[in-house]
Amino acid sequence: MRPEPIPVCPILITASTSPIKTLAVSNVFSRYQVTLFAVHAESRVNAQPVNGETYTGALNRIQDVHRQRSPLRNGPGYWVIAIENGIFRERVNGQAVWCDRAVIIVQGPNGQQYRADTEPVIFPDNYVDTARAKGFNNTTVGQVMSEATKVTSSDDPHAGIPPFRSRRDYLEKSLNGIATLMEHSGWIAPHASQPIKALRA
Repeated sequence: MRPEPIPVCPILITASTSPIKTLAVSNVFSRYQVTLFAVHAESRVNAQPVNGETYTGALNRIQDVHRQRSPLRNGPGYWVIAIENGIFRERVNGQAVWCDRAVIIVQGPNGQQYRADTEPVIFPDNYVDTARAKGFNNTTVGQVMSEATKVTSSDDPHAGIPPFRSRRDYLEKSLNGIATLMEHSGWIAPHASQPIKALRA
């Protein structure tokens, strides 16, 4: 049974003001009839999340948006888009490696969720070891790679290592999959949307 679409022009709030994340969301959802906002939301996890901590960070961002925007709960409802990058210890071709991937959770006003992970990007072990030694609480692997001039951007180390695709590209691919599912379920409809902007308190 198809759900009733809940509002005609639903509100989508990105739980971050990171330019990479907000631009990815804007690029994907610009073809839909939605209202886009972005707010700063706390993940309450280390600067460099590891394994399951990444999922916790995304869920914490959703909770923080609800805390900030509680008056909207009396309105037509809103969706929260939470994106959290983390590193995961995985086996690739029989070898244990560190992979960076983003966890994306999109949660609706009735608690319904769409989840997707981006494709993994392998991070060299030595940079992960250095970040751990400095402390994952305040140091990311991207920062270590940038300091070592391995990459040019600590926020987007993906662009500087094989296969040399930007972090935004990875996010948009996974977000496109979620948007398609939401469209097929009747939650959003194709249309032009307004540009993303910061939600004022």
